[in-house]
Amino acid sequence: MRNLFVLVVGLLVATAPLTAAGTSAELAADLVKVMEQRSLDTIAAAHPTDPGRFVAAMYIKGVQLLVISGRYSAPALLKEQLIKGDYRKVYLDLNAAADRQGRLFITDSQANGLRVSPEKNAPFDISYRDTTAQILYNNDWKGQKLKEADYRKRFTDDETEYAAMLELLKSALGTSSTAVPAR
Repeated sequence: MRNLFVLVVGLLVATAPLTAAGTSAELAADLVKVMEQRSLDTIAAAHPTDPGRFVAAMYIKGVQLLVISGRYSAPALLKEQLIKGDYRKVYLDLNAAADRQGRLFITDSQANGLRVSPEKNAPFDISYRDTTAQILYNNDWKGQKLKEADYRKRFTDDETEYAAMLELLKSALGTSSTAVPAR
């Protein structure tokens, strides 16, 4: 029965779209809800159209959602962990050994989706691209030596990719919403 479940999840992930149907706020809320219902603190999936790329998330209840997407040099090892349902191992391996180029890591404070600026007295979200290109979504682009247009462009790019990552993870749990075609 477990193998049938893994096969069905694999098919869902393999046919998952590359762009999301909603905002990261909606998708994060949905993902967190299902993870809590299933008593999961981690989830992971193989990217459906980019062999060697994986997406994984760790949820720290009431605090944050940590989501990473990256390529892994030994994809067979992570695929084996996915089949076993060892999502924590996939998450940890992606954090430790994923290729730096093309890697995206999102710290979604409060697990409420990516926000261009935090609410008053609330923690802010952070994204890291290629491990080193960090941006703090604290509405202080000047303090980060950015132009406002560059700050907002990066947010738009991160929001789009983050929403797609969340949609893929929802698909891995069998809870995908209707999504728009890939660009």
